[in-house]
Amino acid sequence: MKKKNTTGKTGRPRKEDQVKAVFRTVRFSPEEDDLLTAKLAEFGGTRSDFIRKAALGAKIKSVPSPETIKLLQEYSANLRNIGTNLNAIAHRANIEEIKFGYLDLREAQQVCKDFSRIITEIRNAIL
Repeated sequence: MKKKNTTGKTGRPRKEDQVKAVFRTVRFSPEEDDLLTAKLAEFGGTRSDFIRKAALGAKIKSVPSPETIKLLQEYSANLRNIGTNLNAIAHRANIEEIKFGYLDLREAQQVCKDFSRIITEIRNAIL
């Protein structure tokens, strides 16, 4: 059964394990704080989230700039189009029973695997 909102706050209710009830004070030297601020700018999240993730050993990914995201999306689209074209060529070759040598097919398979790997790497870099 769904809980009724009695707090007057909107949005998704917090899960019980998401409540952060313990407060810790941390001190930094001015140089450390400058370094933290610089890393925080790359992270794109809150200071608390960054420190919590760093302290708990989580992988901290920097947020790519909008220009980088757009460029990676264009690369991904271009690679996907190349893969589609390669697939169409292979399909037509099968319909017309064009004979390829064993090495030609192995090379085409490797190209497809490479494209798939590159698209996955780009997608992971964006997300």
